[in-house]
Amino acid sequence: MTRVPAHVSRDDLQSAGLTALVKAARAYEPDRGVPFTRYAASRIRGAILDELRQVDWASRSVRRRGRDLDAARSALATAWAGHRRTTRWPPRSASRSPRSRTTTATSPGPTSCRCRARRSPSRRCS
Repeated sequence: MTRVPAHVSRDDLQSAGLTALVKAARAYEPDRGVPFTRYAASRIRGAILDELRQVDWASRSVRRRGRDLDAARSALATAWAGHRRTTRWPPRSASRSPRSRTTTATSPGPTSCRCRARRSPSRRCS
C-alpha cells in the first residue's frame, strides 16, 4: 500500500480488506483444491481495488485517456526537440530572398529608412 494517494484513508482500505477476509473465510470451499491463502489474497486484493475505485473521482476510461494524452504530449515534445536541433529558423532560402532585403541607397523612398517616417509616404527622412 505504498502507492496509495494521500486523500485515501488507509483505515478504509484496511476495513475493506478485513471484510473481504471474513467473506472469503465463509465462502471458501476446500473441495476445489485451491489453497485458502491464494483464495483469500485474490478476494482481499479485489475488495481493496473496489474500494479505491469507489473513492476515485475519475473513471478508469478517464484515467486511460489521461495516460494516452500524456504519452502523446511526451512523444510530440520529443519529436519537436529533435526537429528544433536539426532545422534552422529562418531557413536559409528565406533569409536570402529578395523580399527580405531592404531597398538599396539608389532608390530612396519611405521603405529605405528605419524611422517612423517610413509609414507615411509623404514624409521622407533626410
